[in-house]
Amino acid sequence: MNSESMEKFQDQALGMWSNFNAFAKQGASLAKQGALSAKDAATVTATKTKLQAEIKYLERELKLRKEKLGVDIYEPLVTDNQELAAALLAECKRDVDEIQSKIGAKQTEVDILNAR
Repeated sequence: MNSESMEKFQDQALGMWSNFNAFAKQGASLAKQGALSAKDAATVTATKTKLQAEIKYLERELKLRKEKLGVDIYEPLVTDNQELAAALLAECKRDVDEIQSKIGAKQTEVDILNAR
């Protein structure tokens, strides 16, 4: 091989090496982005699962609060104590409204995460 051929070969080899390096860097960058996307997706899924569990818990609390009203209000209704029955109902309504508000806020968060 003469020197001119050798230089041409070296230039081609360096060009191929540069292309390989650029391709490898691009591949590493894409892999890193993919890993971040997978991490983000896992985080979103975990957050949605947590919120859905909290919603189920609050729905259970809502049911229990309504059942408690039934037990608490029975005696005042039987004894025709309308004032106490109204007070118990008002207290329960405040509690129910508060729980429903929390459920609504958490459901909004889930909806936002679903929209991503």
